[in-house]
Amino acid sequence: PDESPEVALARTIDQVRAHRFPGAPVHPIQLLARPRWLRATAIEDPASVGARRLEPVDMTTEAQGLKDVHPAAACGVDLDGGPMVLVCSTGVDLSLVPLAADTRALHDPGARLVLALPGRDHHAATVALARLLREPAELVDLAPGWG
Repeated sequence: PDESPEVALARTIDQVRAHRFPGAPVHPIQLLARPRWLRATAIEDPASVGARRLEPVDMTTEAQGLKDVHPAAACGVDLDGGPMVLVCSTGVDLSLVPLAADTRALHDPGARLVLALPGRDHHAATVALARLLREPAELVDLAPGWG
């Protein structure tokens, strides 16, 4: 309570960075907000998801708490110079495709929609739902920074 919000935030960021990097020893903090970690990975290396550049953007809904698994989005330009909306997620989430489609509609309805998940999370239901969109989404494998 005696710290300014800026100092408290900087201290928190330092604590998180100490545990969230590729190859870090296992720590409970690595379980929090994994889709945002994937998004940060994609923004740092946009070519890994077929983009030239990416910027974080809001989804149409937000997580209710820190422990909630909720997709994270970014908008940018793909390798061909076209608009792209990227939505990152983990696990099997049946709401991913509708949320991603809504996010594309919010930010750029004509953009290419790419869903980035760890390879083990490419569930048949997610693939099928992505194909059912009027403008189908593509799934890409994005290697997570955690073990």
